[in-house]
Amino acid sequence: MAARIELVLTESDVSIVDNTSKVTAKLYYYGNGVSYSGYQKTWEITIDGTTYSGTNTFTTSTSAQLLGTVSKTVTHNDNGAKTVSVSASFATGVSIGTLTTSKSLTLTTIPRVSDIEVDKTSLFAGEDIIATATPKSSSFTDVITLSMGSHTATLTSGEAYTIPLNWLDVVPNAMKGTASVTVETYNGSTLIGSKTVNVTVK
Repeated sequence: MAARIELVLTESDVSIVDNTSKVTAKLYYYGNGVSYSGYQKTWEITIDGTTYSGTNTFTTSTSAQLLGTVSKTVTHNDNGAKTVSVSASFATGVSIGTLTTSKSLTLTTIPRVSDIEVDKTSLFAGEDIIATATPKSSSFTDVITLSMGSHTATLTSGEAYTIPLNWLDVVPNAMKGTASVTVETYNGSTLIGSKTVNVTVK
């Protein structure tokens, strides 16, 4: 049996507000039943570009021997998704040489932009529309806008807004047109992203 090292990766402390999670890597050594060293030998673990190191001894045992445990708080992509690459090495100092391994972990996709819903997707000019934003975190703030051609209005989530009759002046023949309801989600002053739904105005 050949000696080897193995990574065990876990995710914890997922933060919607910070768009981060903590990745923990444990490095194990499995002996070959023959080679060993009673001296401290160096291991390294690299998580998402950051390298950590330590030392440990190992025996001939073919059972799992924990060499080291490290953690890193990783920032997800703007859309909340993230796959982390982790690699490790262990310089045994004996005939089995330096052992290496690598692994990746797909993290939890963190919800970021608020959901937006409207009470109707088709209405007449002069009627009310209600747009409701559902935030993913109480720390986020939303700006909801209704736009149709050159006309724009800022809406309050959950409150009715009457679409003015003159908004149809941007539509050929003034029969019907498409208006957009957009929610922009902010973390402080930082724009996280936006979602849009369209409605027909007749």
